[in-house]
Amino acid sequence: MTKLLKYMPARILPLLIGIILLSGCTVHYLPKPSAIDPAKIPPLTGQTITLENTQTDSTEITIGKASAKTMTGDLHSWTASAIHLLKTEFEKRDITVKKNAQKVLSLSIIKAELGVSGLQYAGLPKCGVDLEVKTDSGYKLNISIESNAMSVTGACDSAVKAAVSAMFMDDGLMKYIDE
Repeated sequence: MTKLLKYMPARILPLLIGIILLSGCTVHYLPKPSAIDPAKIPPLTGQTITLENTQTDSTEITIGKASAKTMTGDLHSWTASAIHLLKTEFEKRDITVKKNAQKVLSLSIIKAELGVSGLQYAGLPKCGVDLEVKTDSGYKLNISIESNAMSVTGACDSAVKAAVSAMFMDDGLMKYIDE
């Protein structure tokens, strides 16, 4: 009996660690996308534009689960993060962002979803976002992007960045901004 008790902690510790790792945790997250590669943005002339967040729902939702983490967030704040990146990129190119400009871009992240590429607990985290962009002239663009990364936060940061970057590849939207 003494031998059994002596070796039992060595067997229980890995089991407890496994249970803790598999139980995961919930993380409220707001994407922090990095700057867009300048080569991916066409030349733009100095304009003035208003950026509006038209995602009115600020309810906390579950974005998804990956790597034993459940991510929550609200789409209004995620849209604000995309707008912040877009504003930064515009200002680098001498496009002024201010309220009540003649041109208006309305953005709304209408869906964000976190998952795993490949096997659960073994694949890479992937994050997808659906971004809706509208101009005051009636032009509408829907962008659906998925991105993989080594971390759940990296995947979502990258997905928001890729969605904003994709805006610069749309000829109709670039024509509207540059005219």
